[in-house]
Amino acid sequence: MSGGTVTTTARVIDGAVLVAAKLHSGRETDLRDVLAVAEEIDLEDVTPHLWRGDEGALQEQLERGLEVLQSDELKHGYRSDFGASAVSAETVSILKTYLSSQINQLG
Repeated sequence: MSGGTVTTTARVIDGAVLVAAKLHSGRETDLRDVLAVAEEIDLEDVTPHLWRGDEGALQEQLERGLEVLQSDELKHGYRSDFGASAVSAETVSILKTYLSSQINQLG
């Protein structure tokens, strides 16, 4: 077939739910994914989804997320994943502030 178009319908997860799930993992790759979409997502919409599950585990995962955001490996991994030459310092700062705020509420 040449020049054909195919249409499909699919269900997708809400961005705020996806970001909450990725923050819950505490994995570096997931933090890079969050950074890639953080400018498009209102982090306050993430909060109700973030607070599901074990609060002790969540605190550990968010603390790990802060460590990842402060590491040099983050920049290298981001470049490898997304081809971007740099992670937006403003986006990293906003995410750090958000994670710190959530940790303080848990603490």
